Amino acid sequence: MGNRNGINILGIIAIILVVSGFAAFYLWDSGEQQKEMAEFQRKDKIDNEKAFSRSKIIADYLQDVQKMVEDDINGMIMIGDDYISSNDNLSLKSQLNRVIESKLFYDLNLETYSAASLEKYQISIPIENHAVSSEDYNTILARLGIKPLFVAKDFTVPAGTDKVLITFKTENDIPVVFSAQDNERIGTTVIDNIEGGLYLSRTENDNYDCYFGRSQSGEEKKIAEGARVKTESTDYSKDQIPIIFFGNNDYVSVDAYVKTQKAIADRQTGSGGRYMVIANTDEDSELDKAMQKEFGENYIRINSTNISSLDYEATANIIYNQMNKLGYFNHIKEKVTEAKEKIKEYDHANS
Repeated sequence: MGNRNGINILGIIAIILVVSGFAAFYLWDSGEQQKEMAEFQRKDKIDNEKAFSRSKIIADYLQDVQKMVEDDINGMIMIGDDYISSNDNLSLKSQLNRVIESKLFYDLNLETYSAASLEKYQISIPIENHAVSSEDYNTILARLGIKPLFVAKDFTVPAGTDKVLITFKTENDIPVVFSAQDNERIGTTVIDNIEGGLYLSRTENDNYDCYFGRSQSGEEKKIAEGARVKTESTDYSKDQIPIIFFGNNDYVSVDAYVKTQKAIADRQTGSGGRYMVIANTDEDSELDKAMQKEFGENYIRINSTNISSLDYEATANIIYNQMNKLGYFNHIKEKVTEAKEKIKEYDHANS
């Protein structure tokens, strides 16, 4: 009996020791976990602080580059017809945007994906597309203010705001017939000091009749043939670099076509003399030779039988490469290189 009691006491002592050991181990392990968690939180805090500081520095560099871009190239503007008007999701504008981003800003814009706070600092050169489809050459030029727009026949503006049929012409009595556009609107229209708007109505033969309606009631007024018409669509920026691309199947003469392209380029007085004139024409044709003579390296010849076969990506690359050759992006590239070097130096100093 005595021996059995001794064995029981030893067993109890052993259990106590085991439990105590587990408890001690648990307490030690728990303490180690707390230490590890504290260390992790400390390192995470340091990493977050470093990431925040880096994002702030990178944002400053990106803003410096974007400001320089805006000072050097205040955007581009596309002026033309079906060749550069938007075609569903495919357009020369979207392709040129992509080419410029990949050639000039790809590395810097990659930085904007490293932190959500940097997304708004992506660098780009804005491009406006003022190309108009389904209108003839002279109508587009009148819409954009390159050629004058006149009333073609006498009409009377009523005292109220009722709409009245109106017809237009440009110089040399050439008819101007507007078409409805998804992205390019004519906007506010002023005729003989009467402000109003133009309203297009599709006819049975898929043309459009145009109506003028005054904005506010006033006195009835007769408008004579030849009255000058001013539309809001002519008020686009003169600071942007023009990219001019018209078809050439409805111009009057080679001389007139070339002079018109020159007038469009000259209108952009704030572009620093930078422009691109593109034509779809045969090499060494009369038009090709005249364009080369007038515009030199600012002229690009594109060979394409029709708009559906025009390769927008290839054309965008040609435009970019020619602009690059003429030094349009020299200052921007210098600033981009400077920013990339600063980022590299910062990362090296803080690694």
